[in-house]
Amino acid sequence: AYDFTPDPDRVPKNTAQARKLTRNAALGENDWTAGMVRHTPYESGGSWPVLPDSCVWTRSALPSGILDSFTRRLDIPAQGGKGRVQGAVTVTVHRTEAGADREIKDTVQESFRCPDQELGGGQRLSGLMSLQFDQKDVRNADASLFEAGKYTGPESGGVQDYVWSKSRIGPVTTAVSVKGAKGYTNTDLLRIAAEGGAKVLYRVELELK
Repeated sequence: AYDFTPDPDRVPKNTAQARKLTRNAALGENDWTAGMVRHTPYESGGSWPVLPDSCVWTRSALPSGILDSFTRRLDIPAQGGKGRVQGAVTVTVHRTEAGADREIKDTVQESFRCPDQELGGGQRLSGLMSLQFDQKDVRNADASLFEAGKYTGPESGGVQDYVWSKSRIGPVTTAVSVKGAKGYTNTDLLRIAAEGGAKVLYRVELELK
């Protein structure tokens, strides 16, 4: 089982320290998997996603319990008859470990509450199912969950697979999403997501040790 303990002196205490961690830990185009390029937009931060009862995602100001949240978006370009895969990595620093743990638990409930979700811009997720892993089976985080479903969007080329994972190390959470494309199997997407998830968690650990 995972037994890493963050160095208290390395855990961010303010917004500036949190922003340094999130930007150091988030993956760039040379950090995830070969051939990835920057999505447009590439980076976003300073806001928080909210899923109301309408199941249409909106964004709000960061809650008081969160010091920073930062996202980078990376794509595998369309080539060789395959479509464009869209990936995203988000790193969030909470003020407390309890707050980060609550984010994990709330995320599991969201898929039950809203198995079909609107992302905006004509993008839609459907048939979402979420599963939190038993802690004894998690080797690189204090907690991890996995979600899968289907994705459609303006350039998706039809209904595609969608995979998403979220993990926590101390007061820091990481999220990795991969929207599928023509020519990619669900196994391909799982591999891409697992690679990104492992790398961002390693970078978080380096920031906290």
